[in-house]
Amino acid sequence: MQYSRSIPINNVNIITRIFGVIGILVLILGIVILEPITIGLGSIFFAIGAIAEFLRVRRAKQIAELQQYGIPLQAKYQGVEINTSLTVNGKSPYRIVCQWLDTNTNQIHLFYSENYWYDPTPYIDREYFEVLVLPGKFKVNFMDTGFLPKVAK
Repeated sequence: MQYSRSIPINNVNIITRIFGVIGILVLILGIVILEPITIGLGSIFFAIGAIAEFLRVRRAKQIAELQQYGIPLQAKYQGVEINTSLTVNGKSPYRIVCQWLDTNTNQIHLFYSENYWYDPTPYIDREYFEVLVLPGKFKVNFMDTGFLPKVAK
């Protein structure tokens, strides 16, 4: 099965990159005019953009590693939930929840898809999802949701 090797650029990624660029520009301006407040603001903006970009790149590398070394599991579809840990403009995205029973340890592992800014429920036509995991590291995983429609731009 073929997977996308990177996380697509979306509005959140563009905003974090803008934070980084603005941060660098304000930081340089603060250094040139020797203004401590400007240097501080530039540092804060740059840090926000740099951390967000680091997390995006790290996730893309994890997905590439999973595609190369991951073990495919068939996880049972449990439903769609709203991911309340993330809120943008007062709205939270949806994510798909699946579970898999490790018969060796008798433990249930929960897997969550990437975030979707629309309700994917009507487009889910399967009972099981393929989830790639690293051996012994079930927290590092990738759920194949490539069949879902993309949001039009």
